[in-house]
Formats: sequence, C-alpha cells, structure tokens
Amino acid sequence: MMYALTSFLILCISGAVYGTTSCEVIGSCKASCSGNVIDLSIILGNSLPLQVIDLADGNKSKESLFFLAPCQGYHCGMESAEAAICQEISNDFISCGLLNETSWRFETLFPYRFTVTFTGGDGRRMSTIKFEENLSLNSLNSSYLDEYPDNHYNFKVTGPCIRPGSCTSSSNYAGMIGFIIITLFLIVVVLYLGIGSIVMYCRGARRIELIPHISFWRQFPQLVKEGCLYATGPCCCWEKTDYNELPDVKIVNVAL
Repeated sequence: MMYALTSFLILCISGAVYGTTSCEVIGSCKASCSGNVIDLSIILGNSLPLQVIDLADGNKSKESLFFLAPCQGYHCGMESAEAAICQEISNDFISCGLLNETSWRFETLFPYRFTVTFTGGDGRRMSTIKFEENLSLNSLNSSYLDEYPDNHYNFKVTGPCIRPGSCTSSSNYAGMIGFIIITLFLIVVVLYLGIGSIVMYCRGARRIELIPHISFWRQFPQLVKEGCLYATGPCCCWEKTDYNELPDVKIVNVAL
C-alpha cells in the first residue's frame, strides 16, 4: 500500500512538471493548456509582426525574411490577412501557415514551454513556433531554427513573460512562487516517504511501521500543542505548562 501511494504521488508530480499534452484551441492566438489560458497577444503584444531573418549558410544574398503574425495575420500576397507565417524571398511572398489551421501542444512547466503549429501554407508548407520561458532575458528574442522536414519551418520565441500571468501583476508572480514552493515540498515528502519506507522495510518493519520515524509523528500533535501552550503562556490567561526540572547530578570521580 505504501509503495503504491508513493508511486502514485511521484507520477502525479512528474506529470505536473513534465509531459506533452494537447491544448484546447480557442483561436489562432489563444488556447487553454493544462488549465491555463495562453494568449499570444499578451506575450507578443499588438506591435508589428515579428521579423526573423534566415541567413542561409551565412550568405546574405540567399537570406529570406519571415513575418510571424499569429494574432493579427499577414497579407502575404493574399487579399486578406490569412497567413500566420509569411516568407519573403526575392520579393516573392510565400505563406508558411494559415491562421485558421493551428494546433497547440503544452510541453513542460519548468521552464514553461509550449508549441504552436500552423498548417495550410503554399505548397503544403507549415510552421511551428516554440515558446519557452527564459527569466534571464528582459525582452522577447525570436529566431529561426531550421527547415525540418522539408517545407516545415521551425522558430523559437523566448522571453520572461511566456508563462501566463507572469508579467501582468505581482499577485500572479507571488502565486507562481507559492506553487513552486508547494511543489518542491511535495517532492521532498514523496522522497522522504519512499526512501524511508524502503529503509524501514529492509530493517524488518511492516504495515504502519514502514513510515519513517513513526513514533515521532505519533507524538507530533501533542508536542505542537505543548509547545504552543508553553510559548503563549505569559501572554494568555491560561497557565503555562511547567516542565519538571532535573535534579542536580553530582559527578563523583571513582579512582580505580
């Protein structure tokens, strides 16, 4: 029973920190991932589309310019702004993904990371933008990664405000810190119970005795009560709990 409970807690915590899951798409610019609503308009702002340069093999004559506009869209040679990613090369515009054909995936909690993929571009082109939290940066940093596989363009956007609510108010930041502390505390508890129960089992303990330091935890509520009464005794109306003083012990040297 103890091993099953320990394994279950470890799986729950690991699933909260790691693991790739699909998101519920609310629009090309918004989705619900792991209970949090991610809004790219807050992360990217309402400024002009991000411009990313692909300098092929360091040859400036072969460079192409990508416009990342997952919220407002980009015309990209079309009548309406339907392209989420547009490539400009030699004065030609190529759509690399449409606004209305998108999928989201949540990857990790620490650091906060998720990806958005846009499909339906010209010649079956598609693009994936990986958003990753980086608290060491002061602003967004966008870059072109590679084209893999063919006609699949990969980009990366990093910054301090990738996590939902991380840069909107101090209360959200405090909540994030509290969540981290609670998560670390649960990890310590799981390790304490898991490793401790294994050690106790090797020592011959069974059932409830598998809990490490079981005698201490049985006395813990009473110890807390006595400590509170002893500390608050001078300030309250009840009498302070007195502890019995140890008698003086005389040390006698015995010559052998």
